[in-house]
Amino acid sequence: MPDSTLTRSADQTSLFAKLFEDSFEPQFVWTMEPGHRIVLWNPAAARLYGITPDAARGQDPRLLLATEPEVPWATVDAALASAGEWRGDLRQRTAAGTDRIIQTAMRVLKQPDAKPLVLETGRDITGQLEAESRLRVALEAARTGIWEWSVADQTQYWSAELLAVFGLTRETQPTTPSAFFALIHPDDRAGAEADMRGSFAAGRPVNCRFRIVRPDGATRWIHSFGVCQNFNGKLHRVVGVSRDITEEVDAARVLRESVERARATAAELTSVMNTVPAAVWISRDPGCLEIIGNPAGHAMLRAPVGVNLSKSAPATPQAQNFRVFHDGRELAAHELPMQTAARENREVRGFEEELRFEDGHSIHVIGSAAPLLDDAGRPRGAVASFVDVTPIKRAHEQLLEAARRKDEFLAILSHELRNPLAPILSAAQLMKLRGDVASPNEREVILRQTHHLIRLVDDLLDVSRVTSGKIVLHKEPVDLAVVVANAVEATAPLFELRQHRLTVSAPGDALTVNGDAVRLTQVASNLLSNAARYTPPGGSIEIAAWREGGEAMLRVADNGDGIDAAFLPRIFEMFVQGERGRDRAEGGLGLGLALVQSLVALHGGSVAAESGGKGRGSVFTVRLPANDLARTARVEASATAAPSPTRQARRLLLVDDNVDAAELLSALLSESGYDVRVAHHPSQAQEVADQFAPQVALLDIGLPVMDGHALARSLRERLGAQTPVLIALSGYGQPEDVRKSVETGFAHHLVKPVDVDRLLATLEALLPAG
Repeated sequence: MPDSTLTRSADQTSLFAKLFEDSFEPQFVWTMEPGHRIVLWNPAAARLYGITPDAARGQDPRLLLATEPEVPWATVDAALASAGEWRGDLRQRTAAGTDRIIQTAMRVLKQPDAKPLVLETGRDITGQLEAESRLRVALEAARTGIWEWSVADQTQYWSAELLAVFGLTRETQPTTPSAFFALIHPDDRAGAEADMRGSFAAGRPVNCRFRIVRPDGATRWIHSFGVCQNFNGKLHRVVGVSRDITEEVDAARVLRESVERARATAAELTSVMNTVPAAVWISRDPGCLEIIGNPAGHAMLRAPVGVNLSKSAPATPQAQNFRVFHDGRELAAHELPMQTAARENREVRGFEEELRFEDGHSIHVIGSAAPLLDDAGRPRGAVASFVDVTPIKRAHEQLLEAARRKDEFLAILSHELRNPLAPILSAAQLMKLRGDVASPNEREVILRQTHHLIRLVDDLLDVSRVTSGKIVLHKEPVDLAVVVANAVEATAPLFELRQHRLTVSAPGDALTVNGDAVRLTQVASNLLSNAARYTPPGGSIEIAAWREGGEAMLRVADNGDGIDAAFLPRIFEMFVQGERGRDRAEGGLGLGLALVQSLVALHGGSVAAESGGKGRGSVFTVRLPANDLARTARVEASATAAPSPTRQARRLLLVDDNVDAAELLSALLSESGYDVRVAHHPSQAQEVADQFAPQVALLDIGLPVMDGHALARSLRERLGAQTPVLIALSGYGQPEDVRKSVETGFAHHLVKPVDVDRLLATLEALLPAG
């Protein structure tokens, strides 16, 4: 061999040795003959495997590095023998006992006049594989895939994760941009393609969201992000990631809808809070140091909206204009319902309070409070709702007062009814002892006390008519002087009994009002009777009438007991009476003044009471609209008279199931010259009518089995043209009762107890004496 060739060979060997020793990659050389003995081991291999060159030399690498037995070494040897190289990854073990994944390249080194050797170069890719594994897991967990688009050859790379996101395989993966855009949902395709191509053209990052339709028909939301890489000023490739964000989009939609619902609910709640008449207060701190409320809540506490309403706050002057009481005791701030609910973590229900304001006004409220809880179940505040029950409270008190007055009235009624019944009973017993012989005094007692009973019942009936709105006024021009005269005449016995001095003052000219003469007389009579009751014997009473402008005035004054100032506002209420002394001979039910006020109001007027106090007398003044028209004559309604009976015949049929009442009335009518037959039952009345042929029949309406209306119809059917004139006797005298009697065919309707004088006058008109 020439010297130059030897020199070059030596130089190459020296260079190889230098490169071998200085290589950063682990390298070692081993023989190809059976046994595979290591002949060279560079420092990098020593660092990787932890085995020194001396320790490695002469060892079989397969045994030294514990190469996995699964590696087909026969295949490796065959590849080295035929192709001169082999590449692959091997799991090899270091001296420390750790396994590493080594990316290996083996190449045959042929030497002149020597056996071939194998150069094995290794690169530790364990960390790289682990990182790739973690990345792959992360991509799969995040439903994210990597893609790459090469502009030069229009090829695309999709990672396995990205194929899974799109539901594709390597075989169905799109290979062109057009094929990729075809995967996008038709509604999003144009926008996504324009966005991406615009980004490619401008070289800016790709960042877009769109829907895709997978081969299985499922629609998924995708977020793609890519970076454009340029080469020599031109777009070279685009690398990016695409992520399945369907769950995020759905979650965002659900959240958005939830927020919208919450916002709508909040708006509705705000509307309810602003419009509900109940007061609502809320505190968001467990000490209830700050309390706000809805408009009704601020209005209830008389505080402007936005002001802190808490009484627990150290300085809230706006909330100090009222004090809170419960069962008459003032509550401290910590005892209030909201503070109690937050402190004790419990509901406070049906709590009643009285709020007293600085100006003396007070209201009663009732409501409930409940704690507001955090996630751990601890109170973080409180809410309360209260309503103003002042009208209900006052109505309840009025009901209690009405019940008390009712009980008082019933006691008075019992007393007043017993008063006239006692002398009547005594007179009847005295007559029995005398053999039913009555003296004039006894008859007078019975008549007077009976009239008193009638007056009591009439007062009750009048009150019933007034309160039910059934009283009817028969208005006509009425001279007030005549009203005064009639009232004085009606009450004269009472004044004579108590020896009062009565002064009457009436205008000389006619003082006319448009009204019901009977009811106006009742007004004046009640005022005079009231004055007589509360004026001691020998006292003075005055009644006067005069004109004052366009009003007719009526005044009744006395120097009697007077009216207490506290009692004066209630003087016209029903069942209200002043104190009753022992010498008060004439009682009453406390209805007179109430009737006066109601009747005067029905005439368009007013009545007022004045008094200087107890023992200083009283004055009652009535004001009525005056009527300037001349007084006209009253127009009397003429009733259709029944055919005049013969002067000699005065036959009466009296039907009443009350035996005592029927017998007494029969006796009275007989004494007055009438031939009377009595029946106590409808069937008996029919037999008597057939035989007796009465000219007039007095029928009680409240008969058993067949009432008076049915009996009247039966008599007309039986007697035909011989039917007597029918007169109804009833304990009811309301307008509808009278109307029903007229419809049945009764000529008259008389109310029990019957006014005997009126009955006799009616009968005299029908059956005048011969």
